[in-house]
Amino acid sequence: MRTVRRACAGVILIEVLVSLLLVMVSLLGMSTAMIYAFKATRYGSHAQRATELAQTYLEKAHRVPFAALVNGPDFPATFTVIGLPSGQGTVTFVDNPSFSSATMETVVVTIAWNGGTSDIGSVTLSTTRTTN
Repeated sequence: MRTVRRACAGVILIEVLVSLLLVMVSLLGMSTAMIYAFKATRYGSHAQRATELAQTYLEKAHRVPFAALVNGPDFPATFTVIGLPSGQGTVTFVDNPSFSSATMETVVVTIAWNGGTSDIGSVTLSTTRTTN
């Protein structure tokens, strides 16, 4: 009598488990990449918002007399920033020694936020204007 061997027609359990393991590892890698992408997007949007606020503050500083900047209620030295997590802003005035005239001051605006361990940042913008 002759014995005929049939070719394996199915998939064995080990092959199924190995393929599932490969799929799980690739999905884990993709999910980690998505988490970092979401964090980077959130940080970028906060940095953009902080830059817009600082730019607006500096433009406003150019429109008012310098005395109103230093002593006025519209330009406090520190302020709370709405629209950013734990947002804080500071304004400082720096004498600019690089100019020969004593009528030039540098206005520095810093906007900082703290949205958790991976979302901490700050933006600093400055401009130079006359004190007249």
